Amino acid sequence: MPNKNYESGRRFEYRVVKYLRALGFIATRAAGSHSPFDIIASNEKNCLHVQCKTKRPPNPKATVINFLDTVPKGCIICVCYKDENRNIVFDCLGNSFL
Repeated sequence: MPNKNYESGRRFEYRVVKYLRALGFIATRAAGSHSPFDIIASNEKNCLHVQCKTKRPPNPKATVINFLDTVPKGCIICVCYKDENRNIVFDCLGNSFL
């Protein structure tokens, strides 16, 4: 049986996938958290690599800075988390997609 933190994180990842799909992205969750990013999404204009956190990390961008070389050029790297009102927040390196 998975632990509560894993279950909470997985639920949030599926919530983010649903949100991105509503924005017109094709979004896929990386199963099992075996890659640097939890979600890969794209639409006609943008490619996103998203790391999800259920709580805002102290420095969101530092969470993904070590993975810059794993992302194709032109893709946007984001850390996604819930704010105090449980809204989805994207903190992106470079350009934002919204």
